[in-house]
Amino acid sequence: MAQRAAGSRRARAARPLVLISGFGPFEAFGENPSGAVALDLARRPPPGLRVRAAVLPVSFARAPRAWDELRARAGRERPALYLGLGVQRRAGFRLEQRAGPRLKRVPRTDVDGRLPAEFSRARAALACELPLAPLRRALRGRGVHDARVSRSAGGYVCEWIYHHLLVRGHEHGVPALFVHVPPVRFASVRRQAEVVRWLLAELLAAGALTPRARSADSRRSRPVAKPRRRARRP
Repeated sequence: MAQRAAGSRRARAARPLVLISGFGPFEAFGENPSGAVALDLARRPPPGLRVRAAVLPVSFARAPRAWDELRARAGRERPALYLGLGVQRRAGFRLEQRAGPRLKRVPRTDVDGRLPAEFSRARAALACELPLAPLRRALRGRGVHDARVSRSAGGYVCEWIYHHLLVRGHEHGVPALFVHVPPVRFASVRRQAEVVRWLLAELLAAGALTPRARSADSRRSRPVAKPRRRARRP
């Protein structure tokens, strides 16, 4: 009996752990599909993976703390991926390439009534180190024709938490990714969860969720380089 229990624990430990966060209600989204998808994946994780999930408040101040609590529940184990989910207003699935702490200066408050300008910082953006272009192609090959790679995470709470995930990923040696999902009028929660499961399965098959693929040199979030200016000719 003890040997069987030990074998079960080893089998669970052999499956990489993914931490997934979604968001709760805000503005017109009384039911935010990103939070529902995160919880669905925790209940029914993709084969070969374990998932722990949390629904974060759409709050600049409280969302990072809530995510850190999710990470703390993993204990000393190093997860294979930090995955953030958020809802956009359009159809499709956006694989976000980068995020920074410089937020949009617009009069759009979070659920606490606080503005982006209060939290915005003039610092460099960080880039995701996962292979997003091949991932987009793989999703389109599965019939997700509205999957695309995006260079703007929105400048609101989604961008704020994605930057937090990239910073934590740099600190912990874990890759981070953020995906914008569509409103439910374009795709049901069930369909969205299916797409995110495929995304995780593709990353696992590509070896992107293994410790060997996450060396400090090759999988570290790094600042986005600014384009060089061409020298003017005389």
